[in-house]
Amino acid sequence: MNMRSISLISILVVAAATNLGCGSSTGSRDGGISGNGGIAGSGGTAGSGGTTGSGGAGGTTGSGGVGGTTGSGGIPGDGSIPGDGGIPLVFGAWYSYDDWYGGSPPTAGVGDCPRIGLFTQDQCSQITAPIPGQPFTPTADGKVCTSGVAAKVIMDATGARAYSAITGAGIGFYFNEASTSGAMLPWDATAHGVTGVGFTIEMPPVGGQMRVEFPTSAAPGVTDIYPAYWGGAGANLSPITKGGTYALHWSDVGGPMYLIPYMAFDKTKIVSMQFHVVTNTAAAVPFDYCISNIRALTD
Repeated sequence: MNMRSISLISILVVAAATNLGCGSSTGSRDGGISGNGGIAGSGGTAGSGGTTGSGGAGGTTGSGGVGGTTGSGGIPGDGSIPGDGGIPLVFGAWYSYDDWYGGSPPTAGVGDCPRIGLFTQDQCSQITAPIPGQPFTPTADGKVCTSGVAAKVIMDATGARAYSAITGAGIGFYFNEASTSGAMLPWDATAHGVTGVGFTIEMPPVGGQMRVEFPTSAAPGVTDIYPAYWGGAGANLSPITKGGTYALHWSDVGGPMYLIPYMAFDKTKIVSMQFHVVTNTAAAVPFDYCISNIRALTD
C-alpha cells in the first residue's frame, strides 16, 4: 500500500487498569480541548493491540487544560511541503490539559477533579510541563514534550469510582489554525484529501496507557467531550505500547467504546488531535513523552 505524507511544519514549536474509563476531553468542560486518548499504529499501519483495562473517564473539551492559545503557546504552522504529492495543510496551536486545571483560560483548582470530585490537588492528575495555558518550549530538534502524572482513580463521596472527575492529562493541537480554547473550529479532512495521520512518539507511558483522540464538532457536548479515538470502537486504549513511528487512517478511529450508543466519527468536523494519558484504578501513571513528525496521510 502506497502512502504519501505531508510533514506539518510549525513556526512556533512548541499498568493495566481494572476498569474502563468513560469519557475524554479536550481540556475542561469550560472551554479548551482536553482529552484522553491516543492514536497508535506502527510503521504506518495500525499498531499492535493496546492493553485493556486502564481507563480515564471523561474530561471535557475545554477546561482542564487547554494549553496554548494560537500564537502564545502553540504552533501556528504553515504545514505545507510541496513536491511529494501531498497537499498544503495548516494546523493551529498546541495545548496542554489535566483534570486539576479548568476553564478558559485554564485555571488551577477548577478542573473536573476538584469541581466534580471535590478532590485535593494531590489526588488529581497534573502536568509538570507545559503548564496548561502557558507557552510550549520545544526541544532543539522541534519535538513537543510533556511530563506529569495521571492520578489513580479513587472512590468519590458516594463510593463510586471517580472516572468522571479523575480523567488524566495530555497535550494536543487544533487542526484549524484559527481555533483557540474559546473558539474551537472544525476542520474537514475529506475536503483536504487527508485520509489519516502519522506521528512519532518517544518514551510513552509504560504499557501505553494512552488514547489518541479526535474531538469533533458533530454533536457539541458529546463528540467534543467524549471523543472518538484510535482503536476506540473495540479497545480501551490506543495501540501504543512503545516508542516509535505510527500511522492511522480515519477508518481506525471510532467509539468511544465506553459510550453506548456512540456516534460515528465524522472526519469532516475534526477539532483537534490529542495524546491523552488515561487513568486507571490500579496506580497513578507517570509520563514524560515527546511527539514529533506529525504528517497527513493521503493514501
